[in-house]
Amino acid sequence: MPIFKAVITAGGTSSRFGKNKLFEKIKNKPVIQYSADTFTDFGLEIVITANETFIDEMKNLFADYKNVKVVLGGKTRQESVFNGL
Repeated sequence: MPIFKAVITAGGTSSRFGKNKLFEKIKNKPVIQYSADTFTDFGLEIVITANETFIDEMKNLFADYKNVKVVLGGKTRQESVFNGL
């Protein structure tokens, strides 16, 4: 049986928003966690590419997830996807 994985590119800084919108909460849950949970509900392994400014916070958020790995994103989306792959 093949192993399917998802790459979530979260390497931006949310500069126009003013703070990292991925950590903003909806119903007491960070937005990025909704995305990750959707993929884990389907049994997928996930790689999240994070900006170096937020990588520790992202790793802490997903520390209890066995199927989520957080890696450093790139300067562009293309680089972040490459790093995730």
